Amino acid sequence: MLADPIKIIMLSEYPFDESEQGLGGIMQSTFQLVQGFVDYPDKGIELHVVSFSSKCNSVIVRQVGEITCHFVPASKKGFGLLFSGPARMFRYVRKLKKLLKSDLIHGQGTVTCLVLSIFQSKKNIQTIHGIYRNELSVIPKDALRIIDRFRFFFKLKLENFYLKRIRNVISITSQIQDVLRVEGRSDIQFFRINNAIDGAFFEVGRRRQGALNRDEQMVKMLFVAAITPRKGLHHLVNAFRRLTEAHAHVSLTVVGIWDWAPEYVADLRANCADLIERGRVDFTGGVSRERLIAEFEAADILVLPSLAESAPMVISQAMCAGLTIVASAVGGIPEMIEDGVTGRLVPAGDEDGLFTVLNALTEDASSRKRMAEAARAVGFERYHASSIARATAAAYRVVAGV
Repeated sequence: MLADPIKIIMLSEYPFDESEQGLGGIMQSTFQLVQGFVDYPDKGIELHVVSFSSKCNSVIVRQVGEITCHFVPASKKGFGLLFSGPARMFRYVRKLKKLLKSDLIHGQGTVTCLVLSIFQSKKNIQTIHGIYRNELSVIPKDALRIIDRFRFFFKLKLENFYLKRIRNVISITSQIQDVLRVEGRSDIQFFRINNAIDGAFFEVGRRRQGALNRDEQMVKMLFVAAITPRKGLHHLVNAFRRLTEAHAHVSLTVVGIWDWAPEYVADLRANCADLIERGRVDFTGGVSRERLIAEFEAADILVLPSLAESAPMVISQAMCAGLTIVASAVGGIPEMIEDGVTGRLVPAGDEDGLFTVLNALTEDASSRKRMAEAARAVGFERYHASSIARATAAAYRVVAGV
């Protein structure tokens, strides 16, 4: 006779509809992890995902395969974002926990989800996607609005709270483990598990592999991220301007939502208005999943000049899609990319170094293709949803004690 499945409540961002799939790395990673459980079901796991959504006025429950998704109403700004929304989720999760008699609560990514997972159950596990104090340290104070400063202050207080109390951690990069060990946390049980990647990027990689010898008239560069100062797009724009002076066949597409730092985006667009007018730079804003995948398929080089990172999903996506990758050597990125083998690493903020690398790759198609193919092979091994779901289920069983 089969044992009853262990019941897991995961607190995380999860897309309410398809239009939200590209709104952030945490949401994408949760969506792909859930998809891994849907496509490769584990009969010993009963998974419930609880997420905020500003698109509903009351709790909405949906089935995604064998997974149950619960959407709790939330506000996008103000008091509701910081206080009433989390309080509403706390009450809902408490009721759900009693109803299900859950075995484990998994908090993923956001400070609210991490803190609530600790409060709700003695048996809990957390996936940490980044360290806010590291991110804040690289952002100039004059680049932050007053509301941004308050938001970071609030997040830092919560981060200090949960970093002292976590006991079981899924780390998407060993950098997270290193930070916690520096904090003196020798009592933490770590599970090293990558983020899962949308299978469509693997398909892009397969199609690209069959077209490695195509004659490219334009070298197309791609930046993908929610546009904030931390992502270092201003350094890329400055380096790319120099690149256009040396090469007539380069273009840059900037994909990512603008509303997290609208003044910063406005300054960037004004700085490269002439390049936009000439068709050398394109700011798309946020895009659909289909458009995002199309941009990856059209691109040659993914550039991520971030000032601070953990394990950015866009690099994993680019690896699986078979793009050449140029990224800052910060956080967990050097663990993802081997310089000169699966991509190129540049010191954060080094515009001269970024220009030199991009210029060399623009002139050397064979190097681009060699590194892109090496990255694709590594990506196929690391980021498939089936292996990520199995590893996560194994971590659940260890922490739940079954």
